[in-house]
Amino acid sequence: MTRPILITSFATAFFCACFAGAVDYVTDQLAMWHVMAFGAVSGFCGSFFGQKVTGR
Repeated sequence: MTRPILITSFATAFFCACFAGAVDYVTDQLAMWHVMAFGAVSGFCGSFFGQKVTGR
């Protein structure tokens, strides 16, 4: 039971780290609410990606 949780967590962390790098590249020109919206999208997509990787 712990293994799927860890795989999902690591997949989400990897996705969010890559997404954060992309956001960092463009955030100099963005307002704070844009950065917060990107964070929400990152969390959603990271979770979705992790669940797809584990097949849940």
